Amino acid sequence: MQTANKNFQVSIDVRQNVVILVLEGFLDDKSGEEINALVQEKMDAKFTRYVFDFAKVRNICSPAVATLLDLSEKITDQLSGRIYMSGLSELNHKIFEMVGIFLFAEGCHTLQEAEVKATM
Repeated sequence: MQTANKNFQVSIDVRQNVVILVLEGFLDDKSGEEINALVQEKMDAKFTRYVFDFAKVRNICSPAVATLLDLSEKITDQLSGRIYMSGLSELNHKIFEMVGIFLFAEGCHTLQEAEVKATM
């Protein structure tokens, strides 16, 4: 499944019961809402393992960071799930660290690394 708007795209796929979201472009409040809806649908279907790939993300604004933090907390607390985030720029990695996303998610360098960890 793929959705798109002018400045943002997300591709979502399920492999070996792992939900993989490949994000591209600029993450703003609207794209955060789109990600939230897609992930909530998978959470409702009881998927517990998620990979978010940020390798093609240019910028992430505060509302999108807040959405990702909220989703990460829900996945781990409500579903006892696991989250892996790959391809983060140095700046975005530091932002995620500062807001506490890595209390719920694990950072990985590549999508492939995240997929392997998610299937273990």
